[in-house]
Order: sequence, then C-alpha cells, then structure tokens
Amino acid sequence: MAGQDQYAGFREFVLSRGQELSRAAYLLTGDHQGAEDLLQEALAKTARSTAHSPIEATRPASRSETVTPWPHSMRAVA
Repeated sequence: MAGQDQYAGFREFVLSRGQELSRAAYLLTGDHQGAEDLLQEALAKTARSTAHSPIEATRPASRSETVTPWPHSMRAVA
C-alpha cells in the first residue's frame, strides 16, 4: 500500500499534464514514435526522482535524452 501512495501524486501529474508533455516531446523529436519513447523515458526518470515537483524533474529528463532518429540500441555504437 505504501508503494502505491508514493506514486499517487505522480499519477495525478501524468493524467493532468500528459497531453502537454506529449506535444512538447513531439516538438523535440518531430515524430510520434520518437515522442512516445522520449516521454516514456522522461516519465520513468521522473518517477524515480526525489524532486519535489514532477514538472521540475520532467523538463531536465526530457532535455537530457538525445534527440535522434536512431534507436537506443544503436546510439551506443555511433
């Protein structure tokens, strides 16, 4: 139960700001699949973060992801 309560605020944040974050991710990547990948990674990092505000943690997580058309498995090779 305690684990579920830990993420209650985060779930509320995603539900209320998800479309806005999705649009921002699309503007960064230029395609829907890349935007979805970027947003999922940023939200995963945010969920693990200890930041007081999810939006404060999501912005840097989004910017720190490399914006490239290459899949993650191929980024390490390049």
